[in-house]
Amino acid sequence: MEFIDGHVHRGRSVIGKLRPRTLDRPMLHPSMRFSPSNVAALKKALRRQYPHIKSSHLDEAIAASFGFNSYAAMRPTLHQLSAYARLIVVTGHLLMLLRLEELGYRSIAREALHRASS
Repeated sequence: MEFIDGHVHRGRSVIGKLRPRTLDRPMLHPSMRFSPSNVAALKKALRRQYPHIKSSHLDEAIAASFGFNSYAAMRPTLHQLSAYARLIVVTGHLLMLLRLEELGYRSIAREALHRASS
């Protein structure tokens, strides 16, 4: 049994994507504070790396990396939570890559996208 912020961890997710046995090894996915400024900074970094991707498509890909179906679905949550809580989220660069592929960007290297979104 492991303790996280005073809560007992019994082999199931306690916060976000935290899973059993992840406390004793490095995280494979970067984490960040879920705030408008951090989302904007992530988008700016991705725009530098991938200037050929439309701005709205990056918005959609970023939302997907946080587990949202669309940017429109993420926006209210982003602004609501940032006003009241300091939520740390784990980003999924593979979710981002899948969304970009759905939008027609098929030649993006997985490793490069992972580095750009870290």
